[in-house]
Amino acid sequence: MPISKPRDKTKRIVLARCGNQCAFPACTKPIFDTTQLLGHLAHIKGNRAGSARHDSSQDPEKRQGADNLIAMCNEHGILIDNKENESKYPVSFLKSMKKDHEEKVENIADRNWVKPPNFVTGGKFGSTTVRFWHDRFGNIRIYNDEQLAVLGELLALNLDFSALGTTLQAFRSIESDGVKSVLQQSYAEIGNEEELYKRLVQHMAVAPDVTFGEFLHFIVEGGDATTLFTLGNQRKIDIIEGKESSYFFPKKPSGNNEK
Repeated sequence: MPISKPRDKTKRIVLARCGNQCAFPACTKPIFDTTQLLGHLAHIKGNRAGSARHDSSQDPEKRQGADNLIAMCNEHGILIDNKENESKYPVSFLKSMKKDHEEKVENIADRNWVKPPNFVTGGKFGSTTVRFWHDRFGNIRIYNDEQLAVLGELLALNLDFSALGTTLQAFRSIESDGVKSVLQQSYAEIGNEEELYKRLVQHMAVAPDVTFGEFLHFIVEGGDATTLFTLGNQRKIDIIEGKESSYFFPKKPSGNNEK
């Protein structure tokens, strides 16, 4: 049975690409807030017979696809869907408008979406569930599916690092053979070294554009950086005191080299 309205995933794609702004030139009205749609998704080629720009030969899947939907505020959505304005806003014009708008949004290199899970909020627009983030100007934006996949891998990467670091730190500070045996078992459950590195590389491969600095920010904002800060502070003390144990401090030559 042919579909008669866009699928939820398609709606999320279009809403994520629009940057929460009407695609009509010079219009800055938002399309949604965290609780409701303020605008709507209009069809470039009309949805029903008799509607503006309707193409009866168009495949129903394409009619309800992301390429045939454009995010508009209610005012401009009504304007372009008015049958009397069909010649003023033809398919070619709307496709060009959509392309220009989505490219403009994509070229705004805002990386504020790289956030730990406790910063990710969600809501529903009818049957469509979406996840929100805030850009650097404080505007509400919607995660696309690729961004959510990257966040999932960053979380898994963080958990692997945390599990490995916590277990090794505990193992070195415990003298009891019985406790060490338990910790060894725990370490084994994390995976042998080869498997662990393989898993870490797989996590990182999903997020090749995420910088190391962004990943550290992800860890810190996620509230799971205690060990990181502890080791960092100790390293700083070592450097100040000139201890050879610090990786960042050159090893002092033995003996007296003074002439």
